[in-house]
Amino acid sequence: MSRGEALRILLLVCDGLGDRPIRQLGDRTPLEYAKHPTLDKLAKQGEVYTLYPVKPGVPPASDVAHLHLFGYDTAVEYPGRGVFEALGAGVSLPRGALAFRLNFATVQQEGKLLKVVDRRAGRIPTEQAAELASSLNSELEEVAGFRCRFYSTTEHRGVLVMTGGELSPHITSCDPHEEGRPLLKVKPAKRKIGYPFDYAVAKKTAEAVNEVVVRAYDILSKHPLNRRRKEEGKPPANAILLRGAGIASDLESFAERWKLRAACIAGGAMYKGVARALGFDVLEVEGATGGVNTNLRAKFSAAMNALSTYDFVFLHIKATDSLSHDKKPLEKAMFIERVDSELANLVEKLDKAVLCVTADHTTSSMLGKHTGDPVPLVVYYRGARGSDCRFDERSVVSRGLEVYGLELMNILLNAAGRLEELDYDVRDEADYLELA
Repeated sequence: MSRGEALRILLLVCDGLGDRPIRQLGDRTPLEYAKHPTLDKLAKQGEVYTLYPVKPGVPPASDVAHLHLFGYDTAVEYPGRGVFEALGAGVSLPRGALAFRLNFATVQQEGKLLKVVDRRAGRIPTEQAAELASSLNSELEEVAGFRCRFYSTTEHRGVLVMTGGELSPHITSCDPHEEGRPLLKVKPAKRKIGYPFDYAVAKKTAEAVNEVVVRAYDILSKHPLNRRRKEEGKPPANAILLRGAGIASDLESFAERWKLRAACIAGGAMYKGVARALGFDVLEVEGATGGVNTNLRAKFSAAMNALSTYDFVFLHIKATDSLSHDKKPLEKAMFIERVDSELANLVEKLDKAVLCVTADHTTSSMLGKHTGDPVPLVVYYRGARGSDCRFDERSVVSRGLEVYGLELMNILLNAAGRLEELDYDVRDEADYLELA
């Protein structure tokens, strides 16, 4: 740590904030279309960068992108998304337990195939998803000798945890990630995760997971709740999509790696899970739903308060991503304006801190999915060089240096005065030379 006064760090990640030009918005992105004077002030007075969360052209999943932003290379440090989803939902994972991210989805049977109609079942309300999870727990307690436990988290999102025998995360996903395509058969496949690969165990696991998916479809298709949803003209949540199989492993804590005491404020389970896996304190905020109706004021207030206690505060906003997936660019622009308004109150009170605003990836409001385009990044602190540009994708590209997600922590630590000069010398600053 430097000998000067070190600043605290607030990292605001607006999920899926980056976008592509939309004809409906006059060939502008939602960020270009929206009025956001606070973000523009930060960009003018701060330092802007063009950020590739992982690599140019690579559309990252949110868990992968966040790990890179926190300085963890998922090529060598990655247990699987299901682990983060479970930890974020407060689910303890016994040794060897296999966890999945689960979506309640709408499918249509075509012969022997199940074609995905809606990957999110119309963003089914959380309380209805919880009712379906409860039914699955009652009727699908065991498959092929493995115990199954289903959890509902937010809206269509959930978690499946399998225990009771030797399981492998080295399997493919049943989720085609696109509507209009059939559910995929789960197969054994060696993945880039830190867990030994055993083909026989992976094959047995894949067969069990396929049975879970088929039986879940049978149970959910007959559920009274889904009959009611169909009568109301709403898509039934008649299937589950499983992805991100993972078994918990030990990751170096954020405090050990960066010498920072960290806190997380988020509504979505997965983001809380990444934070918990790295040893962050997860601060619960009333009204932080992870949706468009989230209590932004309470979240920003909690972040401001946390800066008095923690060295590093991670504040996550989800709705920018959700609105992109739902192909609602105008609503996304309006939500950005809401974020900017609440951010103004925080910036007025910000003192002795570094504020970074960015995204974990681009989510196209036209395509409804993640893309590999870069995202804007601004670092604002007293003494910043200033960039004198607007905060949007094209303005920042014309002014900002290109950086990668794994470089972000060093940029923030440098701005905060928390990095020593890189000279490859060795010093023990806890022991001083004494005169004889």
